[in-house]
Amino acid sequence: FMASESVSQSIGTKGTFAYAAPEQFDRETYGQVDWSTDLFQVGIVFYQMLTGVNPFMADELARVMGLILTKTPDPPSKYNPEISTELDEIVMKCIEKKKEDRWRSTDVVYSQLKDMEKKKLVSLKKYRRSLERALKDGIISEDEDVMLSELREHMSISDSEHSALVDEIMK
Repeated sequence: FMASESVSQSIGTKGTFAYAAPEQFDRETYGQVDWSTDLFQVGIVFYQMLTGVNPFMADELARVMGLILTKTPDPPSKYNPEISTELDEIVMKCIEKKKEDRWRSTDVVYSQLKDMEKKKLVSLKKYRRSLERALKDGIISEDEDVMLSELREHMSISDSEHSALVDEIMK
């Protein structure tokens, strides 16, 4: 996956240019390469998995390096509106320029993702109950639609999740 990128030359330490952390280019400003370097790289992979875009990709190696050192990418939800703000925050914290602003460890990132997943499942379950009540007569009234829309926004339920639930309930 990473090797297929157009800018895939190796950097001084192990890795591929477009997936390098700032400290791999500028140790004086960003410190030594350590475990948090991996977090930055994982963040880029997460970002690309969610959006289909490497936020630091460019045609020239010098430009890639410049983007990594200076660019703060847009959150993944800009490219994929179904991405929650919570997931945006997890990914964006992984790709912070300063190591001390990143997560403490991959264990913390994993824990954040698991907590997010648990909250999502609870929200979907609650939303499903409301949707079932609204659909009990086979049609959603205009008032129910407004209420469900507000509930979806409050619970971060995407349109595709809503549609999938409607399809399940109506079977």
